Amino acid sequence: MDSRVSIAIFGSKSSLIRTVPVDSTGRFKLTGIDLTGQATLIASGMGKKDHLEGFLTLDSVTYNSAKVSDSLFMVSVFPENNQSNLKSYYKINEAIKKKYKLSDTISLGEVSIISERPKDFQTIKVESSRSKYGKPDAELIITQQMESYRNLPELMRGKISGVEVLGPDMNGDYTIFIRGISTLTGKKLPFVLIDGYPANFEDLILMPVNFIDRIDVLKSGGTLAMFGLRGTDGVINLITKAGEVPSIYSPPDYSAKHRISGYNAPRIFYSPQHLPDSTSVFNPDLRSTLYWNPDINLEGKDEVILNYYNGDNSSLIRIIAEGITTTGIPVTGKAEYEVK
Repeated sequence: MDSRVSIAIFGSKSSLIRTVPVDSTGRFKLTGIDLTGQATLIASGMGKKDHLEGFLTLDSVTYNSAKVSDSLFMVSVFPENNQSNLKSYYKINEAIKKKYKLSDTISLGEVSIISERPKDFQTIKVESSRSKYGKPDAELIITQQMESYRNLPELMRGKISGVEVLGPDMNGDYTIFIRGISTLTGKKLPFVLIDGYPANFEDLILMPVNFIDRIDVLKSGGTLAMFGLRGTDGVINLITKAGEVPSIYSPPDYSAKHRISGYNAPRIFYSPQHLPDSTSVFNPDLRSTLYWNPDINLEGKDEVILNYYNGDNSSLIRIIAEGITTTGIPVTGKAEYEVK
């Protein structure tokens, strides 16, 4: 079979485009994807000469959560018997605060609050994609009427100043070059970017038009210098549609769109150090969450020791440990201890 499927995944920070074959039963799959956060997946069927055609459905993009097994070994807690001076410092500070009244404070002058209107996801993505070069030499914004074009080369033909599109030839290939640039490599093919990241020239031909928000063209010497020899023949940056932006676009039968979720992005949890020379030792520690670490790796049967500070308030501390085995089975364990 000559059928293939073009799969594009658009996340908030990066995009991925792959072309996969279709087997004799009409099924296809994409493996080896490392995705963090939410993203939009768009798949399009392609037949001979990469024409968009066929009937495509996505029936295996959902995930059924595995059963959680309460099989972790008992979590052991080893409290250190070092008496903290934080409570003493807290009492001293409270006594000092009682000596002062509201009349002792200094009133502020006029305060001006300036707010900015939040940017939409597509504006943020365009600015991020242009972070390397700023304003392009030429720009083509894709409208809904332009989405009917068969591919990007046909769309670009005659619509961007200084860009010449030749083809397709007998093999269905296109040639694109930017006039006014001295060609040193002899290829006459511009350097292609997708959302500011390097891509192949074939991606420009295979990318469905409805994936793209706008096309940037770079041809000035100062801008091309940052791309080195790869930018000698000009640069074309394909800025895709932001995955977070809801679209009223209804895909045809040969295309399917789905919202998918990847790994949760880890956050940095603040935990005080309470160093002797730090001013934080004078402040009471009244945290309700004492410790959180999303990336603990267990090697064999070796124990992992975690160090953290308890708070100054007396309370019952609950410990919850959750993890996943090398075979993908989620596990969890719980423990408690009291701080007096």
